[in-house]
Amino acid sequence: MTMAFFFLNGCKYISEDEIIIKDAQLKRGNNLIYQVEIELEDSGEIFIEYYQLQDTFRHYSTLLSGDHVIINLIGLKPEKNYEYIVHARIKDEKLQSPPLKFRSGELPEGLPELTLRKKSFNFNGFILLKTFFNPGALILIDDQANVVWYHLYDTTTVRAFNYAPDGTILSLVGISKIEIRNFNDELIQELNTNSAGFDKLHHDLIQDEEGNVIGLSYTRKIMDLTSIGGVKSDTVNGDGIVVFNLKGDKIWEWDVFDHMDPLLDDSLMYLKNDWVHANSINFDQDGNFLLSLRNINQIWKVDRTNGQVLWKLGIGGDFLPHSPKRTFIHQHDVHINRFGDLMMFDNGLINRGFSRILSLKLNEKQLRWKSEIDIHLDKEHTTFRMGSARFIDENHILVSSPKRFMQISIMDTNGNILWNVLSNKSSYRAIYLDPEILHHHKWF
Repeated sequence: MTMAFFFLNGCKYISEDEIIIKDAQLKRGNNLIYQVEIELEDSGEIFIEYYQLQDTFRHYSTLLSGDHVIINLIGLKPEKNYEYIVHARIKDEKLQSPPLKFRSGELPEGLPELTLRKKSFNFNGFILLKTFFNPGALILIDDQANVVWYHLYDTTTVRAFNYAPDGTILSLVGISKIEIRNFNDELIQELNTNSAGFDKLHHDLIQDEEGNVIGLSYTRKIMDLTSIGGVKSDTVNGDGIVVFNLKGDKIWEWDVFDHMDPLLDDSLMYLKNDWVHANSINFDQDGNFLLSLRNINQIWKVDRTNGQVLWKLGIGGDFLPHSPKRTFIHQHDVHINRFGDLMMFDNGLINRGFSRILSLKLNEKQLRWKSEIDIHLDKEHTTFRMGSARFIDENHILVSSPKRFMQISIMDTNGNILWNVLSNKSSYRAIYLDPEILHHHKWF
């Protein structure tokens, strides 16, 4: 095949007999995504192989079909020289372009500064973080603490974010606005919860198998608190669960006031402005909800259909043992781990003096639990607010310990720190993502 170069409207076009690269440039607004627009003379399948110069590792884009496609090259390191090769298959004929060069852009101002302090553990995946000071940003980092993907918000954004099963990112970007974004940095969906009557969401978002978005909401109740030293008409602020479809319509709602009497809580006068403080929601293995209530040191299992509280775990809960010396305090990021156990970041309080990583095996029939993992964290990793701890494989745990700033570590199950990054900004949690989210296999 002969290749010809010609110019149209000031842009350089590359033409081959059956592959035409019409345009190739950094994506507008994102210097770590390179977009290649390609036309085929006939409909076929197409992908791009790309690599950093002097690097043996190969990236492969997603496989697209058609005769006119735009392919995004993602997972780029900033300010590096790359080459790419276009591969196409039209009917039974395989075609490829010669290597073509490009350079990734610089990182924008406002992204966190990341310092890799320890690296005795290698991983091929990525860590998803969200900074929430002005400006806010979603970022992906690799095992060298390089930012390889970002989405920058132009204003301070709130903390809640999560990775959805379909490969998108859920992000609360205002107290009543949810964005669903993919790694091509495209906005897939925007939900405004005001239209469903919810002016504020907080702390966590998840998505179910039908695409519905589940969030934590604020609720409130006017109560007579004279029996505990308050006034006759006082406000108690609680929490709820709300489920939205992708149109932004509310399809299910739950309120903590329907399932617990605040007057039974001896700490109510102290906690009335933020009574139970729900801070995470996740699915149990049977599809029901696991709700973390920080201020009362409990985790509730809530029936996803009728809202019934199936059990309460923690101080004063249904499970034994529930000794205050053994159970968790002000926990975050409650979820079911890869072993089917209940895992959390146990923050603790100043009087205990340290945080823990806990993984508990539950016997729901007998309402008993036993500890599978109990890692006491050192002073650097102890934080009495926020935090997360999640397995990335069978032997290693990704830990986020945000105090004023971000501390991200990978530990073994004995608590030995194998990888550690510090930053000048903070992230509510850290989520490990497998390499396949950005790196695909060679298609043909």
